[in-house]
Amino acid sequence: MDKIGTVEILRTRVYNLDAECHHDDGSTVVVEPGHYDLLSDGLTTCWLMHGKLNQGRWWRMGDGMFSSHGGDVPSDIEVVFPSKRWGTDEWAELVQGPEFTEGPAQRLRIHLDAEVGVS
Repeated sequence: MDKIGTVEILRTRVYNLDAECHHDDGSTVVVEPGHYDLLSDGLTTCWLMHGKLNQGRWWRMGDGMFSSHGGDVPSDIEVVFPSKRWGTDEWAELVQGPEFTEGPAQRLRIHLDAEVGVS
């Protein structure tokens, strides 16, 4: 895949470490606002993120004891991982949605490299 621009994440978000994993106990990652490489091979598009593994609902207290809490807490373990890979039609639909559109639900912004055009 080639870099075609960046995706700007506008607020702290929690993503599945494996975008194909959709069950509740899969590993998640806390990703901070910033610019992340946008990649495409012409058929699929994704962005490459970095963040810290989420300690999720459990905080390790030591000696095998854990405490439950309701928030997302980044650990000290850094990871690099891709977003879900979007097909051409899916990508076109996604960028028209509220996450990418200016307004109160916007969480992402695209910055395309000048020499590249992606629909």
